Amino acid sequence: MQQKEIASKLGVSPAVVSMVLHGQGRVSTALRAKILAMAQRNQVGLRKLRRRVDQASSTTTRRLAYCGLQHRLGWFHVGTFSGLCEPLLGTTYEVGLVLADIERGKTRAAMVADLVRRVTEMDLDGLIVGPHEDVYQALLPLGLPQVQIEYQVLRTDRDVVAPDNFMGAYWLAEGLLARGCRRIAVVRCLIEDLNSSEKFAGIRAAFERAGLELDPTLVVSGNCRYQAGAKCAGKLIETASQPPDAIIFENDWHAPEFVPYLRQHLPASWPRLAHMHVAMFCDSERENTLTTLYDRVLLPRAAMGRLAVRRLLERISSSGDDQPVVLRVAPIYTPAGP
Repeated sequence: MQQKEIASKLGVSPAVVSMVLHGQGRVSTALRAKILAMAQRNQVGLRKLRRRVDQASSTTTRRLAYCGLQHRLGWFHVGTFSGLCEPLLGTTYEVGLVLADIERGKTRAAMVADLVRRVTEMDLDGLIVGPHEDVYQALLPLGLPQVQIEYQVLRTDRDVVAPDNFMGAYWLAEGLLARGCRRIAVVRCLIEDLNSSEKFAGIRAAFERAGLELDPTLVVSGNCRYQAGAKCAGKLIETASQPPDAIIFENDWHAPEFVPYLRQHLPASWPRLAHMHVAMFCDSERENTLTTLYDRVLLPRAAMGRLAVRRLLERISSSGDDQPVVLRVAPIYTPAGP
């Protein structure tokens, strides 16, 4: 791939691509990041890009830390951390992991204070903060550049890396509609930081584009607990005006309890569960109890981590006058098949 091809794909002139690879000109931070990422992936202007990043880092090893609260299930931190530690072209950096354990009998304020104390004792150049507003605010007085990894974009007054939940859910619904499914049930996960609103908007948009309406009697909701899956299945059986031919889970947490309950209490007029299409938004690569194939959208944790590191290194090497940037990462859509 040549510079002209990158310019064509991003809708800019070849001169803009050349300026970015040379570290010249006024180009927005978001566009510069896209050009550098595409150039690195396709080995375009390799020596120029290496020289540009080397100059930004001044051959100094940058010391970063990923900060967050450690729940009993820590897989989401691990998935993000794997992306944080992947090497970037021509850049030398180290990432430490600073997690505060959520313990019984210990207040959240005390856990956050302990995390801040540990960060203060480290010699760091910048911080990447997990989806915890209190942690982000508590670390601000340290004066270090920060980039936050969030589940949704709640604020634009800071550098944020978040998944494009709208498009991920849109692809799930669009895939089912393309298979001829029309009576699609939606199992919502109503908790603020899992952005049900963004996902539900994407599902509705797919229906609207197809000229169809989503049946409100096929929409059920629960909280983020695994046990809510069975309750959601019971609600669906009670409220559905017609048997569904497909099910979309806004979060895969509900599936382990939802599916066995529905299979056990399936109304006689409904199709067998094996004949229903299933699609779900998955937080990680962890195993699921579904025995049938399902469409899925995978939260791009590693990609979000890599992008957060890129933005943080850029912040560290800048003069400090950069405007906050919101970066959305496309999730990974994988259809089950025909």
